Amino acid sequence: MFGYVRPYKPELKMREYESFRAMYCGLCHTLKTRYGMGSRIILNYDMCFVAHLMAGVTSCGTKTCRRRCMMSPFRPRACVHENLALDFAADCSVILTYWKLRDSAADERGLRRMNAWLAAAFLKRKYRKASGYLPEFAQAVEQGLQELGRLEQENNPSLDRAADAFARIMRAAAATLTEEKIRRPMEQILYHVGRWVYITDAWDDLQDDLKTGSYNPLIVRFDVRSEEGLCDAKESVRLTLLQSAQTAAAASELLDLGRSDAVVKNILYMGLPAMAEAVMDGTTKQRSSRHGSI
Repeated sequence: MFGYVRPYKPELKMREYESFRAMYCGLCHTLKTRYGMGSRIILNYDMCFVAHLMAGVTSCGTKTCRRRCMMSPFRPRACVHENLALDFAADCSVILTYWKLRDSAADERGLRRMNAWLAAAFLKRKYRKASGYLPEFAQAVEQGLQELGRLEQENNPSLDRAADAFARIMRAAAATLTEEKIRRPMEQILYHVGRWVYITDAWDDLQDDLKTGSYNPLIVRFDVRSEEGLCDAKESVRLTLLQSAQTAAAASELLDLGRSDAVVKNILYMGLPAMAEAVMDGTTKQRSSRHGSI
């Protein structure tokens, strides 16, 4: 999907780094097991974060083994397996990706549109399986993207309305939790992380959308073609991203996240602000090479 939600590696202890990477590798293998080899292409950091959250609040345990894969054929890597949180994250990944591809197929033109339709067709059977596991989440994703589509057709200037539509999609992932004292903080975390992701992606796509004429609420709301307007937009976006990250971090303090606590807090307190700055400054690639990727 997006891949912005990742830890700030310089501040991770070695065991925390290994924990995140083992969950990431575990999600990759879980996608393969549940949905086939080709499904690994939809692996992303955002859903690894969701897996860590769910593993923490459900205390489902993290059995670890060592496995080889195409990315590490000679040296086995630590890998979480037989984990319900990973199953959940894999199902969410398929559902989100399928509807995002459907949305792209409706919005894009030419080769991009054809590629989106082909990819959606590839995922269709897998989507049916995933939506069978998580029907309420699948419905929430469909409704949320339909709302985004309506805002796009209206050329709506409200950044909050567009971000809210995507944030409610992410919040719906907490609906499977039955205990209210766990579900409500989880909804807050996922809502504000979802809001943060949408706005970060909107800024990241700003220049491309200006060239193609694609809908972007930042373009409609701000005069981003002028230097002064771009600066105003940047300050406004920086502030709202910081507020969302802080709200999500505050909600995480209400939960006992067990072994996931350090990684989740690193992401919310440091990873999100660092990534936001990298995206807004246009140094995303440099940041990845400088600080390393998981």
